[in-house]
Amino acid sequence: MNTDFVTIQLTRKEAIDCFKGLITLRLIEEEVRAQKGFEPVDFSGITERLRLVLDVTEEQWQKISESISEDMWEYAWYAYTSEWAWFRAQQESKKAKKLGNKKNGTIANDVDLAERLYEEKFDNYVSEINMVNLNRPTSHVPRLNT
Repeated sequence: MNTDFVTIQLTRKEAIDCFKGLITLRLIEEEVRAQKGFEPVDFSGITERLRLVLDVTEEQWQKISESISEDMWEYAWYAYTSEWAWFRAQQESKKAKKLGNKKNGTIANDVDLAERLYEEKFDNYVSEINMVNLNRPTSHVPRLNT
């Protein structure tokens, strides 16, 4: 079997970014496989080769992995809260439309109303989840467009 080889030149920072990307992929893959009841996959190939080339110690590897895990948790929380807020805004916009139709009033397009409610009531919707870190106001939660 023929194997194609490629060569690229990267700065150390670019190589570290690639290394972090591979670790991220590894962490995601491990979690998905664990949730599905599959055995972990050996990722020692390219990740290990990059670790050796970059001279990353085991301690540095652990710190990078922990930092990436924290970043992924934070992103997951932001994505979840954004989705929840969008879901709630859609619910309220549908409810307002039904009430508007009963009163013969006019309600703007469902999506426009949902977007307005999403922006105006984002913090209220997020507070419904009741998992927000009490030391950190929800105003720090970025509003991801869905």
